[in-house]
Amino acid sequence: KILHSYYQNSIHDRLCVERCVLSCLVPTTLQKKERMKRLLDVYTLLDENARKAFECMLKTRQELRDQLCVIIELSDDEDSKEHLLKAKISNFSMNFPDSLKCQGNLQDVCTSIHDDKQLKSSLLLSVNTDVTCEDVTKAKADILHKIGMKHGLAETVKCVLDRCSPVLFDSVCVKELASKVLDELCEPSLSSSQEAEQESFLKNKKGLVLLKVLCRVNPGYLKHSVIFKKLIGLVRHEDLEIASNTLQIVTLAGKYMDSNMSGCLQPLLVQLIQNGQTELTKNSIKCLSVVVQDSKVDSKVVFERLHSSLTSSMKCNNPQLQNVLIALKEIALLHPTIFARNHKEVVRDFVVKKLLVVDRCKEAFSERDPEWSEHISQEVQTKILGIKLLVCWLLGLDEDQSRSSQPVLRLLETMLCNGGDLQGNRNISASDCSRLRLEAACAVLKLARDSNYADCISQDLFCRMSMVMQDTCEEVRERFIHKLNKGLRDVSLPPDYMAVLSLAGFETVKDLRRKCHCMLRSIIHSRRSSLKSTSMTKGNQHLIAPEYVLPHVIYILGHHPDFNRIDTKSLDLFRDCIWFFLEPLIHSAECATFLRKMLETIKRTVDANHQDNAEINKNLYTTCDLALSILSNKTWPASGSAEIAGKIILPTKLFVPQKGGETRSATRYLPPGYESTSLKYKCQDFLAPTPEFTKQESANTGNATDEPAVERHCTSSKRKVKVEEKAISVKRKRVRRK
Repeated sequence: KILHSYYQNSIHDRLCVERCVLSCLVPTTLQKKERMKRLLDVYTLLDENARKAFECMLKTRQELRDQLCVIIELSDDEDSKEHLLKAKISNFSMNFPDSLKCQGNLQDVCTSIHDDKQLKSSLLLSVNTDVTCEDVTKAKADILHKIGMKHGLAETVKCVLDRCSPVLFDSVCVKELASKVLDELCEPSLSSSQEAEQESFLKNKKGLVLLKVLCRVNPGYLKHSVIFKKLIGLVRHEDLEIASNTLQIVTLAGKYMDSNMSGCLQPLLVQLIQNGQTELTKNSIKCLSVVVQDSKVDSKVVFERLHSSLTSSMKCNNPQLQNVLIALKEIALLHPTIFARNHKEVVRDFVVKKLLVVDRCKEAFSERDPEWSEHISQEVQTKILGIKLLVCWLLGLDEDQSRSSQPVLRLLETMLCNGGDLQGNRNISASDCSRLRLEAACAVLKLARDSNYADCISQDLFCRMSMVMQDTCEEVRERFIHKLNKGLRDVSLPPDYMAVLSLAGFETVKDLRRKCHCMLRSIIHSRRSSLKSTSMTKGNQHLIAPEYVLPHVIYILGHHPDFNRIDTKSLDLFRDCIWFFLEPLIHSAECATFLRKMLETIKRTVDANHQDNAEINKNLYTTCDLALSILSNKTWPASGSAEIAGKIILPTKLFVPQKGGETRSATRYLPPGYESTSLKYKCQDFLAPTPEFTKQESANTGNATDEPAVERHCTSSKRKVKVEEKAISVKRKRVRRK
């Protein structure tokens, strides 16, 4: 339960969790052997969410260490630019309470580093993961003694070092833990009962996962030949989870393996790739790529032999076909030059013509079949791997990406149009079609993460892919939303993909709708925070600010196949979708004014892809009027600051100016007599911002309010009459008193 609090938005909560872990759960004052025993006991008792929080804590501390090292090096570099150092300090100080005070104190520390070389060496030693915990603790004490505890900088420096210093484990500790866990897995000790043996096995199995987590912090912790010998022995373990985790550990620390040991491991990895379990193929080829680089054998020769062997075994009746496709997929990413030699034979002649186009199952399926099943047929599994192979081939290309991507993008669009059945022969079951639809949509998202292919995706394919948000299968929607959220949170997807979440306004499952709204609110909050903390994005504000996503929302909804600008019921549904996106976006009257101007600007343009199509343009203008009706019927509190200072910039791939300078911004495109009905979901519902989130947002926007801003929206004339009558009665009472 303590680690669950690490998911809170408050920095104070995260700092408190880290202090509890380092002082109570696994005290750093214990001896190393006892400390690792305590760490293993605590980790095995954690549930899945708590383990993810622990891994997130270690990852965050490692990222902060890397950022601090960069700041220390820049502060001592005379050629470094001052604005770059300030930007690094600003980003770093956002991870500590009272960021403005922390930022000022860190700038003073950087000034001291430039004059004091001993202080610099002590700071670098305090965040070095290659030294012992005792050396780190001594360096921290020297730094605080040098600064002086009464000095104003001491509190900030102590807080920074407490969060960045690696005092929980070092190379000796990890070696002790690895020896204990690996010995038990390789040669299990006899216990008094079978239950005790099973409990010990599960504990050491989780201990292997803990080793993988610690190895991600610093792979050099496992650079010992004794540990590598034990790891090689576990590669062929009968438990697939143990074998998979072992391969991942060797992949992380493989660069420290000597040539003799790597030479013994190579034949084993090649055998696993060609004839092993499907679950181990991907990790095996990644491990081979790392191990071969530091061996005496030329890596190019090894992968050329492997590639030729795999291509010769590309047959539809091959029982190891899935292993072949997975291995070729990874080779296309890791060694694209080797894969490019006969890529036409693999991509065009086999994957497309023999795998994806041909339906080998000739059985006719009924429409009553379930839309989702945990069991996936062998044919559909190979088709899914074929789609992944096409995507990895494109991602590995260094040149001619646009020309090569068009056939693949057309294939994905056709698959989405036909509901997953590429040929439309109805020879694929409904559950298999759901799997293929989902894989095609996720393939588009994966290509959109690469800047070389983001512009190659047409707006028709973008709109078609966004329709997966309304898929008839709930499992497809849920998994697609998860992939979309992952790409938006790590900022690998372009910001216009936020507009796809607006279609969650049609979602009928309350839990999934609530989840989408929380995702949208979190993404908007993180983008606004990065916009304020990064001083180098003033000229490119439209690339980060979430307000500039509204034109994409208008475009998606205006091109929706169910949009009917005459039907009032249809307009009400789409109005709810617009409100689903606007409700977490608008936080002040200034923001609403900016969005209103943006909508009016859109009405003075035409669709860039359908300039002469009057119907499509009228649909876009009607969607703008729906959004304007929401903005005109609601009021928001003034923030007192111009938070949106950027210009109104519309994406040229969506909208272009009207010909002849015509203006239609004053024309109303809603049907005559259409009244602004009350929204289906009001701010008092589950869409309302939580108090914790509002406090965090207020702290970042400079608004000192502790309560969520509630809209004042009078939809009833009776309420207005009551307010007026009450005001008149108050005036009469004042007159009587006088």
